[in-house]
Amino acid sequence: MRHRAGGADRADAIAVDIVKMSPDGDGLARLEGEDLFVPYAIPGERVEVAVHRGRDGALAGELVRVVRASPDRITPRCRHFGYCGGCAWQHIAYPAQLRHKQAMLQEMLAASMGAAAPAVLP
Repeated sequence: MRHRAGGADRADAIAVDIVKMSPDGDGLARLEGEDLFVPYAIPGERVEVAVHRGRDGALAGELVRVVRASPDRITPRCRHFGYCGGCAWQHIAYPAQLRHKQAMLQEMLAASMGAAAPAVLP
């Protein structure tokens, strides 16, 4: 279960730019040559995160503050957003959700099929 962002200490936070969505739906940044996974961050955003290593050794960032919001960021409709995990993309406008999901699918197909990957239509 994921918990709402904002519980980390700002004194330990660093600023990063979110470049795309990860296959798990987290925002993805690069930090010193490594992928940094940031739940609730959206591509195009600059965010402050508290960084730690997950159990699997991957870098994980807890969202402390959105410094520059994506124009695709919206107010989630569900008051349980961030707590239950059932609506993890509700802070992203629906057309943007579709674009990000289409890009993720295209990237996965290209990785598994190579140049023969078909175009993914919305």
